Amino acid sequence: MQPLALLREDTPDSAMIAATSSARSDLLSTFGENTAEAKSVLRLRSSTPAFLQATVPHIGSYDRIRRLIRFKKSSFNPVTTSILDSRSLFLQFKSIVSSEGFTSAVAIIDLVADLFFSILYLFDIQWALSHQDDSALSNLPGPSYLWISRLPITFNACIAFSFYILLSWCIQVAFADNRMREVLSVLTFVNLLSSAPFIVSVQIQSARYLYIPYFLRALVAVGRLNKVLKLRVITQSFNLSPVQGKLLVLLGALSSILYLGLCLFQYVEFRFGERVLSIFDCFYFVIVTLATVGYGDIAPSTHAGQAVVILLIVTALTVLPFLTTEVLATMNEARNGKGGVYKRGNAEYFVVLGNFDNTHKLTDALDGLLHEHSTGEKVVILARTPLTPQVHSVISSYKYSNRVTYLVGSGMDATDLRRAQVRHSSAVFVLADRGAGDHRREDERNTLRAWAIRQYAPDVPIFVKNMLPDTETFQELTVEASLCVEDLKQLVLSLSVMYDGASTLLLNLLKISSPESKYDTIWETQYGDGFGNELFLAPVNGSFMGMSFTEASWVVFREFQLNMVGVRTSQKHSRILLLNPGAAYCFQNGDEVILIGQSKDDVELFKNLTTQDLQTSQTLKRQMHELSGSGSDSVTIELNEFNDGGSGETRAFTLRRIQTVQKHRASRIPEGWNAERRSSTPSLNQATFIGIPSAPYDDSTIPECRLINGHPPNFDNLVVETAKEWVGHILVCAGDYDLFKFVCGLRASHLEYHRRILLLSHRRPSREEFDVLSVFPEINYMVGDPRQKKVLLEAGINGCFKVVILKMGTNFSDDFAGSESIMISHMIHYMHKRNEIDSAKTVVLEVARRSHIAYLHPSATTVAHLSYKKRLRNAVKNMSVSVGLEKLGKGKHGSFEKVVDRPKRRGTLLRADEENVVGDIGYVYAPIFAAGRVVAASMLDGVIFQLHKNPYLVEIMLLLCGVDRYGGRKLPAGITKNWIAQIAVPASFVGLTYVELYFELSMKQGMIPMGLYRQGDVESRNKLPYVYTNPLPGVLLKEGDAVFEIEDQDGIRMSWNAWPNTRIEASRLVVPIGALYTPLKDRSALGLSQPLGYEPVVCKGTCRAILNPYCQIDPRGRVWNCPFCLQRNQLPPQYGDITAQSLPPELLPQYTTVEYVLNKPPAMPPVFLYVVDTCLDEDDLKALKDSLVVSLSLLPPNALVGLITFGTMTQVHELGYSDCPKSHVFRGSKEYTPKHIHEMLGLGGAQPGQRTPAGTRPGQLMPTVNSHKFLLPISQCEFTITTILENLQRDPWHVANDKRPLRCTGAALSLAAALLEISFQNTGARIFLFMGGACTEGPGLVVGSELREPIRSHNDISKDGGKHVKKATKFYEAIAARIAEKSHIVDIFAGCLDQVGLMEMKKLANMTNGCMVLSDSFNTVVFKQSFIRIFEKDQDGFLAMGFNATLEVQTSKDLKVCGLLGPAISANKKSACVSETEIGIGGTNAWKLCGVTPKTTVSVHFEVANQTQADQTNRGLVQFVTMYQHSSGQYRLRVTTIARSFVDPSNPQIQASFDQEAAAILMARIGVFKAENDNIADVLRWLDRLLIRLCQKFADYRKDDPSSFQLAENFSIYPQFMFHLRRSQFLQVFNNSPDETAYYRHILNAADVNNSLLMIQPTLMAYTVNNPPEPVVLDSISIKPDAILLLDTFFHVLIWHGKTVADWRKSGYHEMPQYVNIKELLDTPKADAQELLLDRFPIPRYIDTDEGGSQARFLLSKVNPSNTHQSQYGGGLAILTEDVSLQVFMEHLQKLSVSGSS
Repeated sequence: MQPLALLREDTPDSAMIAATSSARSDLLSTFGENTAEAKSVLRLRSSTPAFLQATVPHIGSYDRIRRLIRFKKSSFNPVTTSILDSRSLFLQFKSIVSSEGFTSAVAIIDLVADLFFSILYLFDIQWALSHQDDSALSNLPGPSYLWISRLPITFNACIAFSFYILLSWCIQVAFADNRMREVLSVLTFVNLLSSAPFIVSVQIQSARYLYIPYFLRALVAVGRLNKVLKLRVITQSFNLSPVQGKLLVLLGALSSILYLGLCLFQYVEFRFGERVLSIFDCFYFVIVTLATVGYGDIAPSTHAGQAVVILLIVTALTVLPFLTTEVLATMNEARNGKGGVYKRGNAEYFVVLGNFDNTHKLTDALDGLLHEHSTGEKVVILARTPLTPQVHSVISSYKYSNRVTYLVGSGMDATDLRRAQVRHSSAVFVLADRGAGDHRREDERNTLRAWAIRQYAPDVPIFVKNMLPDTETFQELTVEASLCVEDLKQLVLSLSVMYDGASTLLLNLLKISSPESKYDTIWETQYGDGFGNELFLAPVNGSFMGMSFTEASWVVFREFQLNMVGVRTSQKHSRILLLNPGAAYCFQNGDEVILIGQSKDDVELFKNLTTQDLQTSQTLKRQMHELSGSGSDSVTIELNEFNDGGSGETRAFTLRRIQTVQKHRASRIPEGWNAERRSSTPSLNQATFIGIPSAPYDDSTIPECRLINGHPPNFDNLVVETAKEWVGHILVCAGDYDLFKFVCGLRASHLEYHRRILLLSHRRPSREEFDVLSVFPEINYMVGDPRQKKVLLEAGINGCFKVVILKMGTNFSDDFAGSESIMISHMIHYMHKRNEIDSAKTVVLEVARRSHIAYLHPSATTVAHLSYKKRLRNAVKNMSVSVGLEKLGKGKHGSFEKVVDRPKRRGTLLRADEENVVGDIGYVYAPIFAAGRVVAASMLDGVIFQLHKNPYLVEIMLLLCGVDRYGGRKLPAGITKNWIAQIAVPASFVGLTYVELYFELSMKQGMIPMGLYRQGDVESRNKLPYVYTNPLPGVLLKEGDAVFEIEDQDGIRMSWNAWPNTRIEASRLVVPIGALYTPLKDRSALGLSQPLGYEPVVCKGTCRAILNPYCQIDPRGRVWNCPFCLQRNQLPPQYGDITAQSLPPELLPQYTTVEYVLNKPPAMPPVFLYVVDTCLDEDDLKALKDSLVVSLSLLPPNALVGLITFGTMTQVHELGYSDCPKSHVFRGSKEYTPKHIHEMLGLGGAQPGQRTPAGTRPGQLMPTVNSHKFLLPISQCEFTITTILENLQRDPWHVANDKRPLRCTGAALSLAAALLEISFQNTGARIFLFMGGACTEGPGLVVGSELREPIRSHNDISKDGGKHVKKATKFYEAIAARIAEKSHIVDIFAGCLDQVGLMEMKKLANMTNGCMVLSDSFNTVVFKQSFIRIFEKDQDGFLAMGFNATLEVQTSKDLKVCGLLGPAISANKKSACVSETEIGIGGTNAWKLCGVTPKTTVSVHFEVANQTQADQTNRGLVQFVTMYQHSSGQYRLRVTTIARSFVDPSNPQIQASFDQEAAAILMARIGVFKAENDNIADVLRWLDRLLIRLCQKFADYRKDDPSSFQLAENFSIYPQFMFHLRRSQFLQVFNNSPDETAYYRHILNAADVNNSLLMIQPTLMAYTVNNPPEPVVLDSISIKPDAILLLDTFFHVLIWHGKTVADWRKSGYHEMPQYVNIKELLDTPKADAQELLLDRFPIPRYIDTDEGGSQARFLLSKVNPSNTHQSQYGGGLAILTEDVSLQVFMEHLQKLSVSGSS
């Protein structure tokens, strides 16, 4: 089949066009050509610029309006598309009208038009006076003063001017922020009076003679002149001084008065006095009158003329003196430099006190107050130093002209405060001088200034910037806020050391700015877009009440592209700030949210969102798209929430399913990220505790840190001579040791890992300096000059993690301050270039001035053809003075004039912004700053100015830096403290959009992403990485991207996260309260990298609960109250030093899960007993032996191994006899009792003088029997057992053709159990059972040896026709109970095409948490890879498995435990928290898990115990206590304590707390448990009834109206899960053998959330030529001939080729060079399928098939049968089935739910 021409390889641009065109046609064909939904999705897809979406975007203009017309509008306007399009057009036009170029051009043209219009009036009136006898005037009606003679050309010119003036006015009104004020302005009056009559008279012939007083245009000319003089193009072109500007305004006002007086006097004298005066006569009269000379030769002859004269004189006496005074005052300021007195007007103004002896200090202050979002505010500078020419040039620039008043005075002098009008100001800012020699003296003086200002102006807010943190103590009662920038800078620096780019992320959020209009490079486009974001604090919208925080964050990002990162809420009569309180937190009245966004408009949209709008938005996301295109009657399926996700694809399920569909799969996401963390997560080797270190000053902003547990070491012990061999440490080159806050940041307790620190300085620390830092663990000192290469090499720069340079000459008053830091960074760069160090080092440094960024090493420049010298020379040349400062030179007359030297955009490290003369923003675009590798204290100066309007900004910043001011304050139930972190995006996420990542992180992983850290490349013109804050939803993720996120560390998934406070109301929830708990969840995800090395504190009461964050602590009395039984307990002595600020980890709210290493003797090494079937084919046996030999090399050296082989007989091999193979043979047909087995094997008591087997440790528990003959350390018997395995032969017993081999599996298992149960009771042991067929001999017989006897089927079992089922099942259950009782594990590996008796033997694995692997033979990849993966190791090199595990659950009195579902047995322990209602394994609150892995997940079910309403302030507590034997031999105890709130049944928080994914898995497990004993049809009916009841209770609908049926978003896909569960192999046994059913159910009962969801609802990916890989609906409509589908059911990974694609492959097109895209199309799904196989256990079966192939049945059986042989709803393949489709299922569900009779 010949492919289309479109399949040929295209250029990137044409490929993008082709893909877009194809996507458009596909979308329209799906929705229907004219539907609003299709147009909406297409519009959303195109709303994100391509160069922001693409991985390597095109360079182009960046449209700042893109965030105004983005995704949010689509959701709230579903009625019509045209409204949206016109709105988008309006916003685009507004962006053009608001641009500086447009406004400048219009202002100049308006002024010129007014001037010419005014001049035209003089010509017009002069013509009229000289042609009074025009005959046309005699025929005109009305009074004669209404008409004058006028030339046609003059009339046409007036019409043209009028058209332009009115058009300009209309545009100004249309896009004004306050339209009413514009309409009621003088300009409107003048326009209507002078221009509108001309427009109206166009169609009237005689109207051209109408007199119109358009000389009144002069009234607005002065305002236009003043506006033009402020334009940048004028100020830069003419270089006008303030005096010159005000003189021009004065001259303009005088000219306007003269002109108006002239015109008005001339007309009234002509009309009312019948005098014809020339223009010159009138001008003469006006001049004489205003000069008060009054010669009398020309005088008014009428009363109207006299009135004009009076008006003229009053106007002149009113306006001119005021303007003259301003000019004189400005001249006086220029002379004396003290500034005079500030004259306040209506504008809001701020007063700033400080020392402004250079422009840097001034621009820092002005940019913080007069940013681009400020509207009309002014600033009064009350400086200590006179006005210098440099400072004068700044305040007279276009940016600050007429907005800044510079006064010289003292803050202590009331006269100076009066001059600055402090009492009427909006706020006063007192700034410390960073260049002051004595910082404490500077702070003391500023404190006195603040007191003086408070005394003079008691009602004015005061904000103070200090140099030292303890100064705040003296100011807290006087000022509204004070800030120590130096301390905050050190915290930001430390955060950037731990997380790349974090400093830039935080610093950019502090700056108030917008993206620029145009960028030259790709990286600037994205970085600049993120730079435009800032922090907002807004009240939460009432529509979100009861919604969980993570869901609200997702909705707000999706609709408004605002990043909701935290909440400010009330807690015990106070307000607290929380970052990402997690899914357990639901909003309540009075809450405020922390938002990251670009515009206040977005925040206003969020605040004004109505509940109806939100519901409309949510409805659209769940809207059903039409399959037949026939309107409302067509059958529908659910749309994906990501219609607004930037990519625009229509998907049939939510992202929580989509992310499972992608290459990465949901189950791999957390593991990938955790693996990334594990690869580089060093931990501290010293014993530590968590507390608040003692600061050298009084400070409340210190984070909780890891501190040395015990006495600090001596200084001499910490000094090192060399660190050449060190690896992974942080090398800190410091000028002095004032590093307390910096080290606090590196030792903060919330960090996932801590690195060793080496402080390199030219001197030793003083005693006081050392004492301050000595409390922190693993800090070493080295004395040497960091500017010398040999010193850096001795300090281990080769192996260090990062180099930090700080405190190197930071005297701000010195022009060369910080030169040492710059030189060291250059030297490190040179050392790498010259191969003196192995790899490029990340250098994070502090610079004294922002301008010094230009002199840092230009390794990041992307101009490849320039040499290092040339690049540096260009940088220095372009930055010969400070960033953006102006050169000052002598002008012609000796005065100073400015010459702006602009740095170039390319070839330098600094990107200077041409729109900013002062250039404050210049450093922001330096690549090294964008990478987060440089910080200056002045970058944080703007924080103090934002505190006036955002008083919580500092608190938010401190939280982001890890400082919690609330200490140990208790948080709401289920809420934990969370912090900023950074995770690597897995490679499998590459190519997906940011909105998909946001959904996955927020809704699935409990993380709130804040931005990306992107790797630079040559194509983006920047080799350094850069920060992209709050990216657009459609931005594609690239390889190497990292994500800034705030993580929720609570790893438990519950069906309901808020509980009704009565038992009866809890029963009405329909879905029971349950928790999915993973006992061995990876520690790095829990916040603690290492377990605690001490015993847990246990309650002395009956509950035996363990100390946790929800306990009440009395540090003084050293007691704690147990929240479970309310018992008062004494704290152990080691807790004697705790305080409210210094708590151990188990009491910190962020550590809801902790792990202890118990003080017990080490356990025996793990035992691995191989039980091998020898009744196999030669090939199978050989493959099995090879796998077994390989597995021996993966065992720990001290692990004990044993071998049992079985066929007709059972042989127990004696590994301790090395002379020759020796084994004990047992008859397979005989059932031996444990006692007989012990006697026959000689397993009696321990013999006197028995030798301890080699390989065991001192103090280790030893078996008390002679089992060492059969079970020996692998290091001792590896040769023996390998020899036995290599020589192992098939069972010699002859097998007839009509018989099965005699296989005594039951006898072999009985021997294995007996061998272990007496020797290794309650010791970690695994029995590996390998069998190639069913048991046909002896106990446990599954099927007879005659081939004519078929093995049982489901039909046989249902009719009680299974001959051996009951007896075999009873036998294996008895063995399983024996093995589980001794805490041993059985793993079953079956390699056979037929059944092997897995159904009868399932309890062996189910009760011991063993694994099952079902494969066709032992020669398949499924077996080989699955078996090897059992021996995977953790980050410490130990086997990733636990042994001898027990789980105990304790609850508070209002909650009871119903039971557990999972691979466990009851421990037969009862307590007061056990419920009478049993679900699963009930009647107990403790269970044996035997074995446990990091993925083992159990479901625990609860019920509310309250019969009456409990106090709603109560919270339910649940504690999971897991004790297990670690592979290292340690006994460990993991404790997880969670809390959830009890609320009133009517509280919407209950509905909002529903977790539909967890609920679906819990219901699936209950359904499978019921299916084991009940009829399948009854189980299905039970599920259906519960689903209908759930929808009736929580759906919104009108009675008996199915079309009104609507589910909330967190319920929306639950019915879909139930539909797929009903069809799944877990409940449907058709076409499955009993063995397969047992296998599938066993895997489900132990799988984690992500894998369980994948089993219930498989995922489907589609690959086509014109589109990238995309998830598609699991529906028959997705089966198309030109597509490749990748199906993942967890158990199978299938690649299906459509007929067209298969024909291309068969024709060999993929081998032709012109069809490389076909080759890529065929290869991509294979590569993705291989990724799926990487970490899946068991390995899924891999299938590659074509349309019509026999194995295509695996796909056809899983898809929703929308198209069948009986009905067709659209494209796709018809499925031959009688099953109902999802559409029919949903229709019936809706009808039954809304029916009043159901």
